[in-house]
Amino acid sequence: MIHQKKRSLLTYGGLTIALFGVAFSLTGCKGKVNDTPEHLEIKMYKAGNGTESVKNVAARFMELNPGKTVDVIENTEGRVVESEFPNGPKFNTVDLYLAGGSFFNMSNKGAISIDGVTYENSFASLDDVYENPAYGETVAIKDKMLKSYSDYYYGEEKANGKHSYFAPWVGGWRGIVYNSKMFEQYHWNIPRTTDEMFELCETINATKAKSTNKNTMGQDLRISPFTYSRADSYWDSVETEWWIQYEGIENYKLFGQGMNANHEYSPDVVAAPGILESMRVMEKILGTYYKDASGVHPRSNIYCDNTLTFRTYTDIQSTFLYGEEARLNPSGASTAAMMPVGDWLENEMSSNFAQEIADKKVAFRTMKTPIVSALANKTSFKDASDKDLKLREIVSYIDNDKKGDKPSFATDEDIRLVDAARHVTTSQYAEVMMIPTYSSSVELAKDFIRFLYSDEALRIFLQATKGVEMPLTCNYDGIEISDFQKSKFEILNRDNVDIVLGISKYPMAYAGILSAFTNSEAYGTMESKFGVANPADFMSAEEIFQLNYNVVAKNWQQKLRDAGILN
Repeated sequence: MIHQKKRSLLTYGGLTIALFGVAFSLTGCKGKVNDTPEHLEIKMYKAGNGTESVKNVAARFMELNPGKTVDVIENTEGRVVESEFPNGPKFNTVDLYLAGGSFFNMSNKGAISIDGVTYENSFASLDDVYENPAYGETVAIKDKMLKSYSDYYYGEEKANGKHSYFAPWVGGWRGIVYNSKMFEQYHWNIPRTTDEMFELCETINATKAKSTNKNTMGQDLRISPFTYSRADSYWDSVETEWWIQYEGIENYKLFGQGMNANHEYSPDVVAAPGILESMRVMEKILGTYYKDASGVHPRSNIYCDNTLTFRTYTDIQSTFLYGEEARLNPSGASTAAMMPVGDWLENEMSSNFAQEIADKKVAFRTMKTPIVSALANKTSFKDASDKDLKLREIVSYIDNDKKGDKPSFATDEDIRLVDAARHVTTSQYAEVMMIPTYSSSVELAKDFIRFLYSDEALRIFLQATKGVEMPLTCNYDGIEISDFQKSKFEILNRDNVDIVLGISKYPMAYAGILSAFTNSEAYGTMESKFGVANPADFMSAEEIFQLNYNVVAKNWQQKLRDAGILN
């Protein structure tokens, strides 16, 4: 591996920037390796949100800490720490990784030896970071951070007698985004349940639209209810949320450990009804065919047009944002009303759409994930012919903060069940930062993390990302935040939202490769078998569900061994 030299200052290609009224000269010149405790080398994952946010925070950190220097190196590989860390301090001088993903697979190894030196862990403990205040503040970071994050990365580890080695540096949103301009124009309502969502899909399919593209003005245009790119699908958060709505958070966490509700290791965890119900919704959204006793048949209405899904994710995002101005596609839908994506969408597409977004020519918002309609089967009105209408009524009651009279047909348990489902979100993605245990600047890296969690740094971060935030309660007063980001905060800044961060911390998930939806390489992803062109390749939700169980049951003992549960 080529040794990367450290640079003494933030690299902005020799430009001079002004921040907080002070000009900073940021050079791009490489000098000798500066691997001292006074210099911090950060390697940052560059994704849809860019790197300006952390670079600006670093510039302010240097201003507040004369004599300390920070270098932020952009990297497009989110898991580069896995390949760089084993090289040891002679060849890896990164002091702080702002990475993409989860790395419990590395921290859970415990003590590790590199170049004849034994370290307690791959990464430095961040317990003291969580237990102390952010820069210039008085509240401990563990108490300032959104509780779901604090519990996941610190509280649960401490409760199990472990140290915390990770701190989340971005806590954005991903889920279903809709073209709000189009919804307003055609008077479409945000669906409360998945059955209501499918009614909306039928309405969208029946909508007569005209192209506003300058080259095809006035020609007929077809709007697909949904779109996504097969190359970069973000359905996982949505399908997982439907699963958790039905099964509950506790059962979801037990799944990640390979345990059933009785806390017993069992392959039956992949046979949970909520997984099948989520699959059924996904099949109906994406399916080009359906199966019954007589064979495979084309669906009369397609809710996700395959003529769009084979494009790249940036092309799909552009098509979605352009709306009726998208270029005409004679062979299928020309645009779409909804798509699964994250809150990086605005930043990622700003080079092409910044002015259109500012002028509200392009408008899009986030929606709360509709409640899986199968949840009605667990209520007191499960046998009612209008059970989904009743479910929608309860959702509206909950969304209105339970003001007014409770629906007369609903029991207290019905309200509790739907309330819990409505306030679950798996839509948060969390990227973590960690300090290699052999870093020469461990304390400086911790100081930087403490500053990053300060209100001052949060506002710098928010300003640069236009609303993509760290996992802290967000106050964006005085910062220009788009309607898109505000719609996200309406979901996430509620006191009773339950943010579920995933199961990647459990050995059965990262080592046993236990998954609810994709346990068999025979079919790849669910999406690939639902949206097929050839009917012979189509698999129903029930078939994939059964195949998942067969594969997991067959390999269960090996999964337990891989996870270190069995010898």
